[in-house]
Amino acid sequence: MGKYILPATGVTNVPFGAVSWNTGSGAPYPLNGALAVGEFADKFRYTSFGAAIPAAAKIIGIGVSFNIQNYLPGGGSTPQITDYVVELVKNGVPSASNLANGQSTTLVTTSYATWSYGGVGQLWGYGSLTSADTNIAGWGFQLTPQNTGLGTFRARLENLATMTIFTAGSTGSAFISPFISFEGTFGKQEEEDDMYVLDDVVTFYAQASQYTTGAAFDATGSPAYRVYEESTGTPILTGSLALLDSSNTDGFYSASVTASAANGFEVGKTYCIRVSATVDSVAQAGIVKTFKVNPTPLTTAGIATAVAAAILATPSNLLETNVTGQVEASNLTSVVSDVWGQALPALTPGRPTDVLEALTLLTKCFINKNVISPTMQTLYNDDDAEELLTGAVTLNGMATARQKMS
Repeated sequence: MGKYILPATGVTNVPFGAVSWNTGSGAPYPLNGALAVGEFADKFRYTSFGAAIPAAAKIIGIGVSFNIQNYLPGGGSTPQITDYVVELVKNGVPSASNLANGQSTTLVTTSYATWSYGGVGQLWGYGSLTSADTNIAGWGFQLTPQNTGLGTFRARLENLATMTIFTAGSTGSAFISPFISFEGTFGKQEEEDDMYVLDDVVTFYAQASQYTTGAAFDATGSPAYRVYEESTGTPILTGSLALLDSSNTDGFYSASVTASAANGFEVGKTYCIRVSATVDSVAQAGIVKTFKVNPTPLTTAGIATAVAAAILATPSNLLETNVTGQVEASNLTSVVSDVWGQALPALTPGRPTDVLEALTLLTKCFINKNVISPTMQTLYNDDDAEELLTGAVTLNGMATARQKMS
């Protein structure tokens, strides 16, 4: 992060309040008269900071400070000076935001009070700022004090006003980017989408960093997470992360969610987890994890159990034969659909592509004509003429022909 601390070299009185500033005799700059209780002065404008911000720099904040004195020539009661207007100005046009926040002083000495405003993340109401805005003589800030005390007073300002311009990277950079960690963001775990099945516990982590230094830094309060399903705009789960190993680390957090149907998770869907927090007064957010919920794989025992359950659950799924003694394919298909629910992966051309075809071919291997020669084995279709499958064999002696079984 870049930081440019610039002194003002130009001063101007801008008509606004009850009393003007004397800017013609050099610093310090006093009011030309006293302010009664409740009155505020004209605006005192500082300009010509001589900024030379690089064109590629991204301006991420503006801070200003100045020294003000409660000045009572000839004595009198002790009033109180309070800020009334503090704003940036560009070519005479003030910023949308007035950052006066009630700073005040009752000092009636030769000492000055320093009032400071803005900083990293504060653009004073401007949507964005570039070097073209700040690198001009008409760029600056202006202020107005008010008498909020018990008697009249006169204020004066030192010529020690400064503006600090904070920059980061280039104008094309972003503070937050999915999958890439920029300074001051939550860094994403560098990995492919994780795979889970329903009811798995998904644990994720986030590291918070200070924007200005990049150092690990605890967030203000607990970071919040939101779990989104694909492109759905409403999160299915929300919650907060807790510090992890806080005695040895700073800003390290973790949390867990259960990928259950009750929590809104579905098989075949992809999810992302977004974490947000305020770290050292700067709001941050990032994607810390993406994952997918896959079907639960069936074991051999699981398949057998599922087949039995499917058959027993609905009598119509039992393998029945018709009047010719053939297996009803529709009944078998129903069982296969209940158990596997999808086709087998594609194999060598000519081989079965789903469970029903596999069972049919297995039946043909036991029943149909099968000719075995010294070099070749051939399995025939039900008509004993169409060749279904062939394969090389090694035999000694004469060929053997196994006819269809009945």
